[in-house]
Amino acid sequence: MNSSWALTLIGLLAALLPRRKGASSAAPINRDILLARYRENADQARHHEVLRDRSTTMVAQTSGVLLGLVGLKEGSIAGNPAYHLVGVLIMILGAWGIYSSLVFESRARRHRKRIDKVLVRLGETVGRARKKHSFIWVWVLFHVLISAVGATVTFYPWQELKKPKPSAHPVEIVISATADRISEIAHNTTAQADGSATA
Repeated sequence: MNSSWALTLIGLLAALLPRRKGASSAAPINRDILLARYRENADQARHHEVLRDRSTTMVAQTSGVLLGLVGLKEGSIAGNPAYHLVGVLIMILGAWGIYSSLVFESRARRHRKRIDKVLVRLGETVGRARKKHSFIWVWVLFHVLISAVGATVTFYPWQELKKPKPSAHPVEIVISATADRISEIAHNTTAQADGSATA
């Protein structure tokens, strides 16, 4: 059996035992037990941060795959009938990412508070800068942007992009219109000539 695990168990059992009235609540706790508690909470806080990182990676990669499937890079999104569904899925992924980031941050913060309590009991000072050190807004903003991409895919008028655009060169437009007009006049002239020849 691991000795740090055994010390943690002994510390937990000692904390659960009822105290006698008049007994000092400031009974000294073994330093090894406090260090084991510190280590356990530090590992748990780090674990929740890793889970937040992995869930963000999963959301980003899945959103990228969905955008690739709908054909955003090739510009063929207007011809894909599933772009509404893909956009909604990306918005759901973004919302799930926001939720999971907040949950993992709250769990990691709970362990960090426990670490601070252990440090105080060990006689260490806990600085204010350490307590305010939180970048949860970065994670939330990232997922909000993913949801915005999903909303853009869903609600942007992609069908408008499917309409043919006039050529960039005005000379080509004039030549094309003139050629069309000439063929129309020739067709009408031929039709009139055929009509007068039969009469």
